[in-house]
Order: sequence, then structure tokens, then C-alpha cells
Amino acid sequence: MSKARIIVATLLALAVAAPAMAFDVQIQGDFNNRFGYTTQSDVTSLNSLSNEATIYVNSGGFPTATLTDENGDNDDEFFAEAKYRLHFIGTDDEKKVKGVIGLELGASKYGQRDGSASTGAFNKGFVFGGDGRDTIELQYAYTEFELPFDPATRMTLGLQPVGLNKWVWSDNAAGVKLASKRGDLGYSLNWFRNEYTYGTQEDTRDVYAVDVKYTAKDLPKLNLFALYSHNDAGQLAFDDEEIWLGAAIDGQAGAFFYGATAVYLTGEVDAENGLLPNSTRNDADRSAYFFNAEGVFKAGQARYTLGWMYASGDDDPTDGDIENYDVIDVYVPVGSVVIFDSFADDNTAATSPYIQDKGYNMVYVKADFDLNDKTTVGAGYFWHNTAEDLVVNGLETDKDLGHEIVLAAAHKITKNLTAGIKAGYLIGGDAWDALAANDDSDDVFVTDASLRLKF
Repeated sequence: MSKARIIVATLLALAVAAPAMAFDVQIQGDFNNRFGYTTQSDVTSLNSLSNEATIYVNSGGFPTATLTDENGDNDDEFFAEAKYRLHFIGTDDEKKVKGVIGLELGASKYGQRDGSASTGAFNKGFVFGGDGRDTIELQYAYTEFELPFDPATRMTLGLQPVGLNKWVWSDNAAGVKLASKRGDLGYSLNWFRNEYTYGTQEDTRDVYAVDVKYTAKDLPKLNLFALYSHNDAGQLAFDDEEIWLGAAIDGQAGAFFYGATAVYLTGEVDAENGLLPNSTRNDADRSAYFFNAEGVFKAGQARYTLGWMYASGDDDPTDGDIENYDVIDVYVPVGSVVIFDSFADDNTAATSPYIQDKGYNMVYVKADFDLNDKTTVGAGYFWHNTAEDLVVNGLETDKDLGHEIVLAAAHKITKNLTAGIKAGYLIGGDAWDALAANDDSDDVFVTDASLRLKF
């Protein structure tokens, strides 16, 4: 029996035995089947230019032209995939301690099996017979408890939701969190660690964070935060120190809802015994910033949204200043389909608010309307630009990636089952054209659908 099956069987047994142990055990699920079609599957290869796992210091090694152009082969693709999550939450009768195990079967395409046909070392996939040996990932594994000498303070240890500002870090990580809520004021102290081994090299990253929230009734909600991250020289071949200082505000004035986030990134990169990539220096200072503002006006069954997102980019990677905004791990929750966060989020062009080290500059407008208590329709417009000229084949091109039109609909079939569909069409700009071999890329159509069961 596989380890994953043993874990699931044990958790189910504990759930059945929970009443005898004076523990309340809940099982929560998020079973999401997703379907996608695109006229340009090469778009997802751009993700390597914005992957949050990469700490961006310009090496001059950005990919050559990626997209299929009008004279290229037909590059359309249809796929179906599943992303299933199952959480087991155990809480004592007094609500003083909680233990959580979260499992994820992530983004597995129907009929896909990765591995070697010669060795039979397949490791994931949904294939005929169900023998694709898909891997169940551990999403959460943490214990949270109330401090015995301070009931207003709780400590969380293990693999847990980070819970910090969504424009800096919004995923999960292993660490320790101390959180307290006293009246309208709450705060948390955090330490998280990430460590990789590449052959003989080790790359260790520690992140320390302070997060403060003020949530008084009838006043805007205020969030102040600071994060310090340090990477030891290893796979990166240089030390990287990053410090994010930020503030966010959310509020309401009648039927108008608003929110804004501003972040300043500072720090230093040190190559120690060599030179930084694409530079004549062995060290450089970070100085970058990010801004997002969004307003939503509600009128009856309709909601109208106007937003702007800006992440600074680096216009000269050789000058000793690193001016591009960087994140730890985020998604871009604005409603784009071709470039950012569609239903099939693992198949989008970008998962962070920048491309290369050139940042991003985007204005968006959306309208949503509730036809009834079960059905919602919507439309959106996104103007995509980089903050600095995009670099393709070693040459600066332009900032204009293009104009994206989005249509969307969602319907609640039952209390727990929802169907949704989004469609986006990108009219490529000059920077988008530069990503094709002959500087004339196709416009792109993408549609994603989802059938999602949550309980």
C-alpha cells in the first residue's frame, strides 16, 4: 500500500473515532475539474519569464522568440485536468488546539502520464486503467494552539497558509507563526524556511515577517507589513537579501468599495567571489516598488470595477541598481484569462505581477451582473504593458503586450457545486509581436471552464 493511501486511511479512521476522543474532526474538500482551449499553447511557456520561484537578477539570458507566428504551425490545444484538495481538521472541545492535514492532487491532465517509457518510471497522470501513479502532495501539516498564559495569542507550527499580503506572498510554507488579536488591533510574527539541495550545493532561504492589522468597525481596514528574506549563496551563486515594506487599505463609502496596496522593495545582492550576471560588479542594491489600486461600485445587482497594477522594472541591468519588483510566491487576482489567473491557473502565461525583470503596468475595467441568486455574468477589459521595454533576442522591443477582452459566467448548480466559464481574447501589441520569430505573432483566444465541488 502506498504512503498516500496509508495517510488517507489513517485520517478517515481518526474521523470515525473522533467522538470518542472529545475532538471535532471536519473534512473539507475542493474538487475542481477544469477544461481549457487555446489557439496559442506557446503562451504558457512565458511562465518561465515570471515564475515566482526565480529570484530575478538579470543574466541577459532571456529566451529568444517563443510564440508561434502567423506563418507557423497551428498551435491550438484542448485539455482537461483535475485539481483536488482534501483537508482534515481536528479541533478540541474548548477550541484551544487545532491540527490540520491538507492533501492535494494537483493539476493532473486527463490522459497525461509523465516519465520514461523505457524504464516505466511514470510519476503522474490520469491514463486508461488509472495506473498513472499520480502523486498526492502534502499541502498543509500544522498544529495551532492557544498560549496557556495568553488566550488572545495563538501559535502555529508546521506547513501552513502564510497569510501575508497577497502581492508579496500568498501561498503556504513551513515555519512558525505567533498571532494575536486584541480588540481592533491584530498582529503576527512569522518565520518560514525553504531549503533546496542541488548536487553539492545547498540553497537556504529564511523569511521573517511582521504583519499588523487594524480593523475597527466603520473605519477603513489598515494593514502594515514588513518581510525580510535572505538566501545563502548556493544554486543562485550569490547571496540575496530582500526587504519588503508595505501598507494596504480597504474600505467602504456607501455603495463604493475601495482598496490599495503599496510596497517598497530594498536589499542587496552579493556575488562574493565573482561577478553578478550580466554585470561588471560583484554586488548591487535593490530598489523597487509595487502599487495596486481598485475601486468597486455596487448598483443593485451590478458591480463595476476599475483597477491599476504597477510593478517597477529594471531599465539597465548593468548599472549596479536592481530596480525590478520581485515576490516570494503570489498569484494575480484580477480576472485576466490569457495572461494571468484563469480557472486553469497552472496554464496561464504569468503567475507573478511581472515579466522578465521589466515589471508590469496594467489598467483594467470589469462589470459583473447577478442575473439571479445562482447565476452571474461579467465582462472585462485589460491593457497589458511591461513597465520597461521587453527584451527579446537580446534586444529591447516595446512595452505594449496588448489589449485583452474577457467574458465570464458562473452558475451554482447546487449548494456545493458551481460551473463557470471564462473566455479571453488578446489583441497583441508591439511587445507581443516581438515574441514571435518574424515579429508578427497571432492574437490569442483562450477559454477555460470549471466544474467545482466544495464542501
